[in-house]
Amino acid sequence: MWTFRNVNELVDVGIHFKPSETTSLAHIEFFKGRWWFSANVELPRIIVDDSTKPILLKLH
Repeated sequence: MWTFRNVNELVDVGIHFKPSETTSLAHIEFFKGRWWFSANVELPRIIVDDSTKPILLKLH
């Protein structure tokens, strides 16, 4: 069974998020921090509108 954590839970354990410079949904970067319990994740900004659902469904 899959479980998903929300952003607040991830930040609490040292995973932080920031917007990336690209708009490609396929471009996600992970950066390990100075300590083993810290990481940064760069995600593209997502504009939610009527076209969002079909775009996200094509990603799987």
